[in-house]
Amino acid sequence: MLERQASPRPPSRGRSFVPREHGAYAQLGFPMLAALACGRPGPASVLLGLSAWALFFAAEPVQVLLGRRGPRARAEEGRRAGGRIVLLGGLAAALGALGLLAGPSAVRGAALVPAVLGVAFVALLAAGKERTAAGEMLAAVALASVAFPITVGAGVGTPAATRALVVWALGLSALVFPVRAIGARRRGHASPARRLLPALGACAVAVGLVGTLLVPADLLALAPLVVASVWLGAAPPAPRQLRRVGWSLVAATLATAGLLVVHARGWTAGPLPNGWRGTAGRGSPGGGCRLGPRPQCVEVPRPRRDGETGGRIEGAARLGGPPG
Repeated sequence: MLERQASPRPPSRGRSFVPREHGAYAQLGFPMLAALACGRPGPASVLLGLSAWALFFAAEPVQVLLGRRGPRARAEEGRRAGGRIVLLGGLAAALGALGLLAGPSAVRGAALVPAVLGVAFVALLAAGKERTAAGEMLAAVALASVAFPITVGAGVGTPAATRALVVWALGLSALVFPVRAIGARRRGHASPARRLLPALGACAVAVGLVGTLLVPADLLALAPLVVASVWLGAAPPAPRQLRRVGWSLVAATLATAGLLVVHARGWTAGPLPNGWRGTAGRGSPGGGCRLGPRPQCVEVPRPRRDGETGGRIEGAARLGGPPG
């Protein structure tokens, strides 16, 4: 009788190094998309964005190499993880350097913000505290801050880019603690007041910054993330509903990104110069200032007074361009 020969076992494909933290994709991607849509992105913005994604995909190999995915994964995949880190790290460094060289000095200055936040998160990662509330909050702000130099490189002014960064930092930070409280082991340890505190704190800080760093329209952009935080804090869903929670957070983040884009491209921003007031954008009768790739200010028509020969100041003054 002929013996049946065992078929050779197919070679193992190895562990996937795709990042597992699905929320991090939104924290990095949506602020970046908003930054690119706010202005006219050039080579600097595109290269910096690609550099950030290369670093992002290097995160999972770093977790494996540090043993965060277990000793077996480190023993079996440590060498491959190290090679992937070298490859993606070198690619990120090259793309980032080209992006900084291609952009103006303002982009290089803005790039210090995500660089400092990234170094701070790496320190927490090395200490094994990346899963704490402070670590997750820092990770969310650091990922969103990548959009800051990209926004500046897209031709949007540094003040507008700073306002967008503050909105993202407040909104994403307000979501960290309620999302953490959804876990079955944490639900009994977090009171409703404690779950609502991040949203209330974000609102208080944002309102306090209006007139100095933020404008009223930024509160509207912050609203979707704060509302999502209040919803999760007031009535936290069960852990089995995490998929629905995830899609709800994606919708809130996308809404904030859309409102920031609309605000940057067509809405009025302040404070305005003396004798000027804001309106809803180009073509409106009152005049005003708006942000965008080509910031524009239109002088306000003032009413005619008795004894005056002129009653209206007509025309427009374009900042950085010829008179309209």
